[in-house]
Amino acid sequence: MSSGPAIASSSPRLVDESHRLYSPWQVAVGALLAFPIGGCLFLAWNYGEMGRPDAKRQALIGGVLSTALVFGLFFFLPKNFPGLVVPMVWTLTIQFIANRSQGLAYAKHVEGGGAPHSWGRVLGISLATLVAVLLAMLTVAMLLPKAVLPQA
Repeated sequence: MSSGPAIASSSPRLVDESHRLYSPWQVAVGALLAFPIGGCLFLAWNYGEMGRPDAKRQALIGGVLSTALVFGLFFFLPKNFPGLVVPMVWTLTIQFIANRSQGLAYAKHVEGGGAPHSWGRVLGISLATLVAVLLAMLTVAMLLPKAVLPQA
């Protein structure tokens, strides 16, 4: 085990001990608690730490678009549709993306002495993101004509 900085395999710069990364599990919890945008925020912060601005931008755009897609999807699901299916699908998808795109870099980072972000930070950011997303969804729902919204 080396005591020097870890090199992120897909990163053009070193990820040293002064940088912190979110683990794939932390990314997944962010997605579970705060819609896809929650997990994508953590993916984007990791990409930023790894010096990958294009991937960071793609993660943010993907998070916004997938969250909007999920919001729209909820209008078309049948009333008896199991409520946990959709959140589990987006959570497992984002965890797969995190493992595939950042798992090796994260493992090398930790192996080289780099620190992960704290779970408290993940929970705090996720809950703040959840509140922001719910407020945005409520605002959009209030602005839509009543004919577009599903009737209870």
